[in-house]
Amino acid sequence: MQLRLIRSDDSRPESARRPGGGRGRLAGAAAAIALSSLLGCASSPPASAGAPLEIPETVEPDVGATHPTLRAALLDLRARDQAARAAMIAAMQTAERSEDGGIRFDAAGMQAVTAVKVIDAESTAFLKQAVARHGWPTIDMVGEDGASAAWILAQHADAEPAFQAEVLALMEPLVAEGQAAADDFALLTDRVLRARGLPQRYGTQFTTDAEGVSRPAPIEDAHSVDERRAAVGLPPLAEYARIIGESYGGPTSPEPMPLEQD
Repeated sequence: MQLRLIRSDDSRPESARRPGGGRGRLAGAAAAIALSSLLGCASSPPASAGAPLEIPETVEPDVGATHPTLRAALLDLRARDQAARAAMIAAMQTAERSEDGGIRFDAAGMQAVTAVKVIDAESTAFLKQAVARHGWPTIDMVGEDGASAAWILAQHADAEPAFQAEVLALMEPLVAEGQAAADDFALLTDRVLRARGLPQRYGTQFTTDAEGVSRPAPIEDAHSVDERRAAVGLPPLAEYARIIGESYGGPTSPEPMPLEQD
C-alpha cells in the first residue's frame, strides 16, 4: 500500500530545547506523523480507551505535582505513543518510495501504522476525559514532563481537530503564566492551522512536494519565520529541516511550499 507523508518534529533533540527550560524532552529523532493524512480520520476508539490506567512502576514520583496519578497516566501513554511511532519510523526507513514521495509499506509496515492509529485513539479518549474533569494539565498539576506528555497526546489527536483547537485555546493563557511551554503551543498552533487548510506560523509541519522533497507546508510571512521560532525556543528552520531529513531519510529542504500550493 502506498501512502503520502506529512511530517512534523514533535520531539526535539537537546539542541532544540527552549533556552532555560530544562524540559524533559525525548532526545534524538523527530517522531511524529500526521496520521490523518496517511489514513484518514480514525475510527471510534476501542471500548477500553477511557478505562483508568494503572500507575507504571517505572514512573518516578514528582513530589511537586498536585495530580500525581494523572501525571503517571500521561507519561505511560506518552511512552506507548513514542514506542509505536519509533516502530513506524523504522518501517518507513526501509519501505520503498515512489518518485513523488509516497511510501509503499509492506504488511509489517502497515501493522506498525495501524498500531499508531490505535494508540492515538486511546490516548485522545483518555485526554478528553482528563481535560473535561481537570482542565488542561498544567506544570503545577503534573510536572513539566507530564505537561509535555499531555501536549504530545493532543498533538497526535489529528482525528479530532476540534479537540486540538480546544486544547490550543486552553494552553494559550497558560503559556504566559509559565504553566505550558511556548514551543509546545507553537507546534500545536501549526497543527490546528494546517487542519483548517491555512498557512502555518512556525514552519513545523512538513509535506512532500512533487519531486519527493520534504519541505515545510505553506508558511504565513515566511521571511520572518525564524524570528517567530526563536521567540518560542525553536531552532532555525534550516536546522529543523536537517533534523527532519536525518530522522526520516530522503531529501529535505527548508524552502516552504508556495502559499497557493499544498
